[in-house]
Amino acid sequence: MVSTASVEDLCHTTLSWLDQHCSLPALRPMVLSSLRLLSTSTSILTDPSLVPEQATHAVTQAQCLPHPRTTPPPWGPSTPLPHGPSTGKAHSLGDPMEQYDTL
Repeated sequence: MVSTASVEDLCHTTLSWLDQHCSLPALRPMVLSSLRLLSTSTSILTDPSLVPEQATHAVTQAQCLPHPRTTPPPWGPSTPLPHGPSTGKAHSLGDPMEQYDTL
């Protein structure tokens, strides 16, 4: 949970959240999955010189997808939006790695 009750609480709880969700053991499965996808969907292993062109093509196709504001956040649509600093309420951002479980 990230608390916005005070600046000190915000700093402390944000660092705690980062330690929990962005540690090397937490990020390792997502990074390995991304590298696996990169190695099987591009020519990076056989002809790395083509990767910039493939990346440009992928970005061009991604621009045809719905705008990020129209899609639910990666931590799920049921998570309440963060409260402003003046409310002093805590909120949970969930597990950001859940979105990568299907890769």
